[in-house]
Amino acid sequence: MYVLEHKFWISAAHYLPKMPPQHPCHEAHGHNWEITVKVSSPVLNSCDFVMDFSALKAICQLHVRDRFDHKFLNKVGIENPTCENMAKLIAEIIEKYLCLPQHVLTIGVMETQGNMCWYIPE
Repeated sequence: MYVLEHKFWISAAHYLPKMPPQHPCHEAHGHNWEITVKVSSPVLNSCDFVMDFSALKAICQLHVRDRFDHKFLNKVGIENPTCENMAKLIAEIIEKYLCLPQHVLTIGVMETQGNMCWYIPE
């Protein structure tokens, strides 16, 4: 199995409406989110790539970064934008733009240094 990794960052605000009112995350606040995308394939293409890094970067830019960067996440279709929900949504978005046999292996979302969630699609 071959694995490609691409990292990018977004700055975005959110609040977590399911947290108790006294919890600090219940109020609006922002993060500089680090997103790690890992794409896998059991075989290489005719160029001996899983995929071109520039193609993966473009997918991440057009369909994730442009959608979420400098946005209020609760207002762009994510009701409860936890790291877990963000990671799953990003995996679903990126998967739509990959060509078989490429698949999203995992998505990591770090909202603060040392606090990261990994989502592994089934």
